[in-house]
Amino acid sequence: EAALSVLVSLSMCKDTRCGMFQAPRLGEALLRATYAAPPGSGRLLAAVNIWRNLSDTGGCDNRVPMFRLGLPEALVAAVRGETDREGEVVNASLNALTNLASHNANRVPLLRCGGVPEALVGVIRSAEPGSRSLRAALVTLTNLSCHKDNRVAMMRLGLADLLVTLTLTAGPDTKHLEAVLIMLVNLSAMLDCRLPMVRCGAAEAAVAVVRACAPGCKNLEIALKTVQNLSAHEGTGMALIDQGGLEVALGCARNSDPRVSAVAAGVLSNLALYGRRTGVRRRMLEEGVADAIRTLIDQPERTGLSAAKAAAFLLLRRIPSP
Repeated sequence: EAALSVLVSLSMCKDTRCGMFQAPRLGEALLRATYAAPPGSGRLLAAVNIWRNLSDTGGCDNRVPMFRLGLPEALVAAVRGETDREGEVVNASLNALTNLASHNANRVPLLRCGGVPEALVGVIRSAEPGSRSLRAALVTLTNLSCHKDNRVAMMRLGLADLLVTLTLTAGPDTKHLEAVLIMLVNLSAMLDCRLPMVRCGAAEAAVAVVRACAPGCKNLEIALKTVQNLSAHEGTGMALIDQGGLEVALGCARNSDPRVSAVAAGVLSNLALYGRRTGVRRRMLEEGVADAIRTLIDQPERTGLSAAKAAAFLLLRRIPSP
């Protein structure tokens, strides 16, 4: 235990991390120590703290070699062995997994690594609201969702339903909600995920966040981006309108923040583009979209101008006004 404590101190220095992990047999010895340490012990805490420090990108990148060594399985075992789900061992283990998942080369194999997604979902379901372990598990999954090849697989794990629940129960300006919303944006970037996400309530949850956010809240733009992604599908338009997507887009199209107005105009453009066979365009005209688009076009400095022009062309050229 004393030797591990010394290694913890050494691993805190960015300049020594690369050399430490490349030392002969240190990785293998540390992995054995991680498995051998009793749950809740000082030895286990020291071991996972070393992994957390060495997997940090500062000074050197050890993340891919650590994955190849078999570290994810050891970290999952450490998390599962703890009765205190908010304890230091769980938190340090999750932070190390977050570091591993931040490397793009690790993301696909890490999601398919035995027990990793299940352990993360288990922590999310059992963690206290606002806890460090909840945020670490969410950030790890967010990192995994950054790889396009993981997104459909994450949907099959039932992640969308869990994210919807978290979205509806988190505060509108919390960091936890930010991680959840970024994950929803990543998942909804895949065409095959959009219709199932709308069916499980992702659009309705994102709309609720937009309505709850104060002006200038970062999560407003992220939630609206989820709505924009979900609107780019022929089968989602009418459901989005029924769930308030068109209403919040119309409201945000007049937002003073050009980034927010651009996303809002993108929602209008997508609904008009993909709704040509489903009656969505007619519904949009009935909801007063044409007037909102004209307002945007009259303000050329707005970053939503191009999307507004596209929506105006699709609506006003192809469907006669009532």
